[in-house]
Amino acid sequence: MAFVTRFIKKPLQALKNREYHNIISLCTEIIESPKFDILPPSKLEVLLLRATFYFIWHDYSAAIHDLKIILSSEDVCDNIRVNALIKRACIYLEIGTPEMTFNDFELALMINPSCSDIYYHRGLVLLI
Repeated sequence: MAFVTRFIKKPLQALKNREYHNIISLCTEIIESPKFDILPPSKLEVLLLRATFYFIWHDYSAAIHDLKIILSSEDVCDNIRVNALIKRACIYLEIGTPEMTFNDFELALMINPSCSDIYYHRGLVLLI
């Protein structure tokens, strides 16, 4: 567990310090570590954080790659799965595939129909 705390602390500290340019590399350091595969399901949170910053920096293919890993994992909890689907839906909108956007919103709603974030993001897309 010390490994998890030691490495996850780095990207979280970078967020706190507003060192956003370091987030992807710090997450990648964790992901590429030989011990990454034996980390608890929280490792998916590291992938989600990296995917989020890939999205922010407009590296959509890298973000989708990380999100696909998350969404195909058996260990992913519903909250992370819904968050990943919302992010991927937003990316699909950015790259011009609105039908895939709404498919991901529907998948997210099937997992957690009371999640307000899904309705918020879907509403923004409908306004666009």
